[in-house]
Amino acid sequence: MKPITRRALAATAAVAGYRMGEAALTALNLGRASEDREVVNYSPRQCQFSSIVDGLQAATGASLGQWNLSLIEAKAGPTASVVRNKRTGQSVHPASCRRFPAGGHSTAADIYPHPNRLAIR
Repeated sequence: MKPITRRALAATAAVAGYRMGEAALTALNLGRASEDREVVNYSPRQCQFSSIVDGLQAATGASLGQWNLSLIEAKAGPTASVVRNKRTGQSVHPASCRRFPAGGHSTAADIYPHPNRLAIR
């Protein structure tokens, strides 16, 4: 089995982000068109991490243009995402991986291993 390519890793991260966003909206009882949703992603400025945001955007409908999606550059290490209901203040912190394998094998399940485990605050 060949190591995963950079493009494939980005696509896998986007799928993981989509799954994270979909689960978060369900947990918060929000729809894609809700004006109460807000998404914040903390990650290094690298394709394999920022591609998670592509998936979050696709799932939640949040965007930079609507001012309900924020990207905050973080140091290398774990990524973090927060989906928040602005009206209630309740937020969900979907679990993602601590790190991406360097040139190793990876699937959406590796990046987002706990689809049913969301930290709701």
